[in-house]
Amino acid sequence: AQQITSGIQGTVRSESGAPIAGATVTITDTRTGTSRTLVTGENGTFRADNLVTGGPYTIAATAEGFEGQSVEN
Repeated sequence: AQQITSGIQGTVRSESGAPIAGATVTITDTRTGTSRTLVTGENGTFRADNLVTGGPYTIAATAEGFEGQSVEN
């Protein structure tokens, strides 16, 4: 049987627009409470594959010296 999945990708940036490497990104399925934690690469990017389709998902990013901001997708 095939399972259809989804993914989320993005870039964590500072208020000035500079990418933030090493930021912790937490993606949470608000229906189930299941979450996945990733760390951004050198260019501030992250990618989460094999997520259950439908969401909605909440994405929160934190990094030392920065205040986090959540985004609902």
